[in-house]
Amino acid sequence: MTTTKDLKQRLTQRILTDRYAARRLARLGLFNSASGQYDIFAVSGYPGHTAARIYNGGSETTTKVINNFCANQPNLPVTVEPDERGDLIVVGVQAKEFLEYSGGASLPETEVSSSSGPITERRLNPGLVHISSGMIVTIEAFAYRWGGVDHYYPGGTLDLTSYIPATTSHHAWCKVGVDPITNTATATAGTSQVATIALTVAQLAAVDFAEYVPLVGVRLTNGMTAIASEARFAPARSWWTVEADPMQVADSTTLTLSTGAVTATRTYHVIAAESGTTDDLDTITAAADNTFVLIQADSGDTITVKHGADNISLTGAQDVPLSGDDTLLLFYDGTNWSDLAPRPRLQRATDDVSSPPSDAELDTAFGEPAAVGDGFLAVLDDNDADSAMYIVASNGTSWWYAAMTKAT
Repeated sequence: MTTTKDLKQRLTQRILTDRYAARRLARLGLFNSASGQYDIFAVSGYPGHTAARIYNGGSETTTKVINNFCANQPNLPVTVEPDERGDLIVVGVQAKEFLEYSGGASLPETEVSSSSGPITERRLNPGLVHISSGMIVTIEAFAYRWGGVDHYYPGGTLDLTSYIPATTSHHAWCKVGVDPITNTATATAGTSQVATIALTVAQLAAVDFAEYVPLVGVRLTNGMTAIASEARFAPARSWWTVEADPMQVADSTTLTLSTGAVTATRTYHVIAAESGTTDDLDTITAAADNTFVLIQADSGDTITVKHGADNISLTGAQDVPLSGDDTLLLFYDGTNWSDLAPRPRLQRATDDVSSPPSDAELDTAFGEPAAVGDGFLAVLDDNDADSAMYIVASNGTSWWYAAMTKAT
């Protein structure tokens, strides 16, 4: 008597037999006349698929396959078969054809059991970066976690032409990844060096990638017009992430004012004057809503953060001058930046002054009115003697004071 189990086994065997019979030899990639290689892998409108050619007797047919088996290599001979949905998937590398294709090199790493060896990063499709055409790379869709929130990058392409080193006979790493704030592909070029000196993994790790999500390093050489081989690629994905110290921010970058405006891309920036050593900051373009930015003036500059000139709103409707180690923390709510108002506490000086204090004595105690700015308030305790105190104010041009009466 035939049981249900027998029927399932026969059906499974029939499916496997049909799939095996439907196996075909294919070669990955389409011909790229610019590079002279079969290095066009992207399939328009089908992210996650790879362009390939199926061999039928003496002819070949262009098609698309799903390759989660090995890294895409130009003209790599592979075996494909239909899955349950009828999509062609790569299930192996043709050993005999590969030896002819590679000149006797070892077979590329393919799917292995847990006991036969490690799985390399380049075989994991989510977030995989591979050659599209010319200097364009494709980034496969992947999920990632940033800022305590799960995100999903749907996949895309990035042209690396602008990151090619400008110096003749030089090469450099280009780190490719995703900007988590905008969820778009981005890249950063490393320092170039003479191409006869090999680039190292340590140099790739040292490429400052801000707060971006790194995926791969690509070795770019001056004069190149196309990425001919993924031998230029080096893994850069961060598999283990340690949460940053909440009291520590990334290193600052310097933003130079342009008509009173800058664009914040990090949580800590130094602001430089557009020309000279003094300038006004009217506008800060934010990378995203609900973000903080910590700003200081560039060394030797005085930057006045302007209240109400555009999208900055400051406590007391007062401008804030920044110089030296002065620091201002701002929060962007999607419309305006606002400072985190501190507890009111006036600056205090204990200089030995005349009665009443002179303009020069107040300059010595606090700085000139133009330097401390309009709205500056302070307390002057004459010689720290608990005998005479003054409230001192600046309007940006002159000093003003009022003598205080001691309580009894």
